[in-house]
Amino acid sequence: MSRLRGLLPGLLLIVVLPLTLVLIVVAVAATTLHQNEMRNLVAAHDLEAAREAAAGLEERVTHQFASLRSIAEAVAIGLSPTAELRSSDHLLADFDGGVVVMGANGTLLASASESADPGRLLSYLKNAPLGTPQLSLMPAGDLLAVVRSTDGTITVAGLFSTDALRLPLIADRLRSSPRAQVTVVDQAARIVYDSGQRPIGLDATIVPGVAEALRGRTGTVFAADRNALEWVAAFDAIPTVGWGLIVAEPWEDAVNPLLRTSLLTPLALIPAFVIAVLAIVFFARRVIRPLQQLDGQAARAGQGDYDALEQPIAGIS
Repeated sequence: MSRLRGLLPGLLLIVVLPLTLVLIVVAVAATTLHQNEMRNLVAAHDLEAAREAAAGLEERVTHQFASLRSIAEAVAIGLSPTAELRSSDHLLADFDGGVVVMGANGTLLASASESADPGRLLSYLKNAPLGTPQLSLMPAGDLLAVVRSTDGTITVAGLFSTDALRLPLIADRLRSSPRAQVTVVDQAARIVYDSGQRPIGLDATIVPGVAEALRGRTGTVFAADRNALEWVAAFDAIPTVGWGLIVAEPWEDAVNPLLRTSLLTPLALIPAFVIAVLAIVFFARRVIRPLQQLDGQAARAGQGDYDALEQPIAGIS
């Protein structure tokens, strides 16, 4: 009888608990592996999108500079600055803040603007360093592009908004989930454009991916916010102007809901464990206990108590 009484604890210790532990380890390992694969999948997707967007923005900025450079070189060889501004196709579409042509001594040679007064552009230009082609963020959020002719005699400057640079359109195409954010920063880590709530001009040095992008790198980083929500940030550089582009989103937002349910796999062990315990209890009540009763009756019969054999024994029938 003592051997039978020790069978239930033995089953629990030798069969049920080790099997449950094995299932838990396997489920947790599989879930962790699956979670890492999903994180990497989202990161790879966002990185590819960031690279394509940065390349498109690079091409757009190069086009802006090329338009101004063409005017500067033409005026430098003696062509009319007014005629050059008029003949440039879609000039005001590219530079919605206007374009000015300046002489070597800083005199205004010609201007083109949707508003008749290019005063704001000229005021920005007074404080802008000249030299190599550059793109500067102005206090009001506008962008000032400045180009000088090869001989240094002509300066052409154009002022344009982020809308003219098509940054809102680029950001809209990049946002694959509601909480995704697209950020463009200048060489000083100031925000040029942000699809979220960050204001233009804000120092974005601590934003994940900004420092790496401004060093000319491309890649992804993972960072948790104050709510312990993990974000993936993909970044790439825009070498022509030393800018950086960052696409960030909670990686879980970009995962198909059906795939996210696989993260709940460990919870499936709870009913499995309950079922296993119930099976052991059923086995104990319907098999072990009847065997114990039978063992006890046999012992009593061996001692001459034959009435014990007449007592019914419960169990599986």
